[in-house]
Amino acid sequence: MRHYTSFCAVVAVIAASGLFVGVANAQNGCASLTSCAACVANNLCGWCSEPVVYPGNVTGPQCAGFTPGHPNPFACNGIYSTGTCTSGYLCNETDFTCYLAPPGQGVPQLECESQCYNKGQIYLCNTTSKQCYVVPPGTPGAGSLAKCEASCSHPSPHPVPPPPTTAPSSLYQCNYTSGQCVTAPAGKGESKSACEQACQKSEGDYLCNKFLNKCIKVPPGIPGAKSLAQCELECAPPKPKPGPPPSLVGGTFRGIQIQNDYVTGEFTLQVNQSLVTYVFISNGNTVSAQWTGTPSYFPGSTTNEMWITLTSGPNSGQVIKTITDETGTPGPETSFITMAMSQAGASAPSSIDAAMTSGTEQVYAFARCLTPECIFTLPNLGGAARHHRRHGQQPAHFTAQDAKSSKKKTTTAHHEVLVAPIHYGTSPLRGVDHCSQFGDNCPDCIAHQYCGWCSVNVTYQDGSHGTQCAGFNPNSTTPFVCAGRYSTMQCSVGWVCDQENYQCVASAPGNGMKTKAECEQLCHPTPPPTPPPKLYQCNLTTHQCFLCPNQKACPGGLPLGPCEDGCKHSKHGPHGDLIGTYRGIYIQNAYPHDEVEMVLNKTMMVLYINNVYHFTCNVTSLGADVMLMDIVDGAHQGFKFGTIYQVSSGQSSGLYEVMTMGKGQLGGTFPQDYATPMETLGMQEMVLAKCTDSTCKFNKP
Repeated sequence: MRHYTSFCAVVAVIAASGLFVGVANAQNGCASLTSCAACVANNLCGWCSEPVVYPGNVTGPQCAGFTPGHPNPFACNGIYSTGTCTSGYLCNETDFTCYLAPPGQGVPQLECESQCYNKGQIYLCNTTSKQCYVVPPGTPGAGSLAKCEASCSHPSPHPVPPPPTTAPSSLYQCNYTSGQCVTAPAGKGESKSACEQACQKSEGDYLCNKFLNKCIKVPPGIPGAKSLAQCELECAPPKPKPGPPPSLVGGTFRGIQIQNDYVTGEFTLQVNQSLVTYVFISNGNTVSAQWTGTPSYFPGSTTNEMWITLTSGPNSGQVIKTITDETGTPGPETSFITMAMSQAGASAPSSIDAAMTSGTEQVYAFARCLTPECIFTLPNLGGAARHHRRHGQQPAHFTAQDAKSSKKKTTTAHHEVLVAPIHYGTSPLRGVDHCSQFGDNCPDCIAHQYCGWCSVNVTYQDGSHGTQCAGFNPNSTTPFVCAGRYSTMQCSVGWVCDQENYQCVASAPGNGMKTKAECEQLCHPTPPPTPPPKLYQCNLTTHQCFLCPNQKACPGGLPLGPCEDGCKHSKHGPHGDLIGTYRGIYIQNAYPHDEVEMVLNKTMMVLYINNVYHFTCNVTSLGADVMLMDIVDGAHQGFKFGTIYQVSSGQSSGLYEVMTMGKGQLGGTFPQDYATPMETLGMQEMVLAKCTDSTCKFNKP
């Protein structure tokens, strides 16, 4: 990712922050690389999501590996990755769910969920009584008590106490002449451990301007400065490696354009190890643009920069450059990414926000399947994109036949998503990673040069699985991720949880958790939360509440008292947070290739398909995630249908949010979960984006 800025601004930033640290040399090794991107770019280094441990229980920097001639065994108790900055998971203290951490941070998902589940109860606001009540974990829209109270007009009588304050500790700054950390003046500095990790003597008078790929002369004392020869070696422009960024491999992405001058229609991008295919469908059935290309990427890129060398289409031979943002919470059936794409032959977008208003670049809000019932495929490329008719289904268009439809299940045997093949037990990279041949036992593994033992099988960058022994090759890269404990230090007996008796037992050497106490912290049945009240649903005809037959899947479910209040005095119109213009696509099986536009105001919902008016509904809100739609005009005037919805916030760091909406059959009740409308004839499911930042602007259809 290249940025262009003024020479003076770059020097000022470098001088103030000390962000650039040199490539590892024979003396300092991997430990001198203080950023994940710089660490994994070194053939002999890997990044641990927490500080590594050296012999004698000495804690060291997060970058660790092998330095020829300087053996220094270590252990990583977090996630250890080479080649890419792998993201683990962190606990969201608001709704007590685990979210994807920034690259190079976090713990394995199972460990996060075990620790996060017991941290607190979650609440949901009754929009009728304006009170918060306890709901089961995973309830859509639920969160901490403080979050719930903020969304209700009348706060609960149980306020959350503010977090305790702590006295400030001494702060330090680096003396670049001596290479030592000294006490900083008041109002400046950082913690001593952070200072010592980066503090070193100045070794030269040149620093690499990463934005211009040019060495610049700097005053003495600038951190990371080097000799001109060493700087120029480091400053050479990076070259992309074959293949897409690992997080995009095997994905079929469907979505819409969201830049300010967007084009209406559905866009599909399929990304495989050696091929990217792009298809744009307008007006529901016309293939308006398509091309294919060969992907390459930059390991460690914070923007997931991918270059696509076009092999077909009007710009064949030229390169399209993309950047991708994967921040934001997923939905019940899909996850979401934001991708900015350059014109053929142009430079990569400088940022997602800049591409939104550039007038030459495109920005896409893409969805990707998460669950077995979600099936995304490439459209028919014969010129007209015919609707899928697998499993006996017809295109979904809110037709009168919906009321007569019956449920039709799919099976995983019908899934047609094209993904890279997964190889178990051996990897296509095995011939390169010489360590995999020592995967039978830990002592044999760590006795060999450049090899380390992972407490679980490693995963290579192409998605294939290796053995527990993995390592480095000084002459080539074999990037891998160890989601367990990675060690080159020793094969001590660890501890694993006996899931039947919930007792920690000794493991084979090199496996399991480091200490019995650490194992016991996670080795216990998940205790149930405070028993939640039974949930009830409102009968829309009798206006009486009935007990939900399935307490885990009860859209619009409320405890009896709030249900009765809402059932008799339901809210006219959608929840205030939903008001606005939404654009998106259908995702149910046999989906049509249509763009859906939905406009919600204080009382009504207006539906457009491919920018053409469809109908208007009166909206009634029941509970926190259920709306009843009453069609007031058009061919289906007088029909009602129920919807459930879930909002996934924070896409592209707050640029937009995505609502997943499941629609029941005409004349029927609400879907009982999000899987049902994915597979049931007469029901539909959509993912719809709404702008939440001023940079994003949707036109009213």
